[in-house]
Amino acid sequence: RKCTLCLEKGHDAEDCPRTKNPSKNSGGAGSGRSHKNSRRAGKGDDDTSNTNGDAAESDERLLPSGFFSSVDDLLADMSIVAKEEGKEQPPPVLFDAGCDVGEALDYIATTQSNKKKSSTVTYRNAPHVAVNAYGGCLCRQLLKPGKAWKPDAQRISWIKEADPDTLFVLGLGPAFLNKQLAQARDIDDSDDSQDEDESTSNDDEEEQDAAVEALVSSMDRDDGVVGFFAKLDYSPDILQRPGYDREAQLRRFRATCSAAMEGDVPIQCRIAPGPTEGDDNDEAENDQVDPYVSVVRDLATVLVEMSPEDSDEILKIHLVCWNGNSTHMLKLLGAFPEHLYVGMNAAVGFAKAARAHECAFDVPLNRLLLETDAPYNIPAPVTIAMGRAAFSHSGLIPFVAAAVAEHKGQAATAVDVARAAAENVVQLY
Repeated sequence: RKCTLCLEKGHDAEDCPRTKNPSKNSGGAGSGRSHKNSRRAGKGDDDTSNTNGDAAESDERLLPSGFFSSVDDLLADMSIVAKEEGKEQPPPVLFDAGCDVGEALDYIATTQSNKKKSSTVTYRNAPHVAVNAYGGCLCRQLLKPGKAWKPDAQRISWIKEADPDTLFVLGLGPAFLNKQLAQARDIDDSDDSQDEDESTSNDDEEEQDAAVEALVSSMDRDDGVVGFFAKLDYSPDILQRPGYDREAQLRRFRATCSAAMEGDVPIQCRIAPGPTEGDDNDEAENDQVDPYVSVVRDLATVLVEMSPEDSDEILKIHLVCWNGNSTHMLKLLGAFPEHLYVGMNAAVGFAKAARAHECAFDVPLNRLLLETDAPYNIPAPVTIAMGRAAFSHSGLIPFVAAAVAEHKGQAATAVDVARAAAENVVQLY
């Protein structure tokens, strides 16, 4: 047996000695556990390299500067900052503004554990977390037609067991507002005497209303539902899937916008694919067929369409896991200067992610949100330390903050970035 927490042999995650000390974890990815050392090595330490490949040793010094794995070190740093700056600032609260805890647990269960119980233990006691206050995560889940949201459903309970501070952002699954599926169901109704166009129009309106109601009613059932989610993915292979044609995706996007305004909650918008070479502006020669240019134009068109200037309702927008270019990001921020926020995940720390680096530099701190996009995009330092045992979880937000700060130059530290992002989460959600 080999433990997926400490990578030592002789026991599994449930029996790991690191989980036996009650002071080491209070529950929730990101609530932290105690380590011997605090700051990330690199300031004169001779033993910073992990020459023996022992991930458990290296995780003692992984946390970026300003984030701590012991309460004593955190309090000591606050005292130092107070003396240097003349005032004491509380440490930033860590929020993961975009992830899927369920998929992260599936990943752990598939690759590192054979039991769901073990995967929740592994997630709950994940390494590389800080003792800085943990505010929680926003976990995406999709609804299915005819199945109301149930906060006590087995999978949702499983997610909450892994991270009790989970809040939910719900989206419409591909079976919603899917004309292809509807036509298949109604194929035998061709002899209906009603006018076909009028019937189709009425059906569209009824389906739209039902989709909006499915989202809004979930908030009545669960106070933990704090927003809605929609994705536009124009990748050629995705568009070929049932329920993912461009028209169906746009219908769901509009319905989700309507539900967000009705429920007075934010909408998380995600687009794919990202830009390719030559997509830096709208004048690209192939802009009529390029998937990225098409999807970013549709995104902007629908957001403007759903946000009329004379409306009393406000559409609050979260561009989750933004993977577009900086030019389009700045245009969207300019179009929605007060109610649009940009989420960045661990991909900003990848060496070849040049466009993400530009966006990290350009996005204003008062419009920035930090996300892990778990189970995807594991920060590079964690992958190096843990190898195949690494997985993404909400406790890795300090690494995302550090990656953004690196591309801010001298304008902000990782702690500055995390503090601003936390304030923005509270402001938006």
